[in-house]
Parts: sequence; structure tokens; C-alpha cells
Amino acid sequence: MLPKEEFALLVNRFGSDKNYRSFYSWDELVTMLLAYFPGAIRWAKSVIQCVPWAAG
Repeated sequence: MLPKEEFALLVNRFGSDKNYRSFYSWDELVTMLLAYFPGAIRWAKSVIQCVPWAAG
């Protein structure tokens, strides 16, 4: 994964948190990833079901 320290360096470099309202950049990243993963898992399961050699 992405180390929080390296992410913080990028945030500072580009000034991502200077005009934040309710989420800091790290919190937003974690929230977006948690929202993304369930859909990605559902998609992967549906692809596996459609591919005969992958379904087992």
C-alpha cells in the first residue's frame, strides 16, 4: 500500500490540504478506497463466474 508518510509528503508538496473543508487528503483517500473496493470485488466475482476456466 501507500505509506502515510509518503502520501503526506505529496500533500505538502502540492498543497492539497490548504483549502480543505471537511476531509483531509488522507481521510478522503481512505474513504474513496473503501467505497471503491466493494464494487471492484463484485465486478471480479461476476467476471470469474463468466469465465469457465476461472470458476473451477
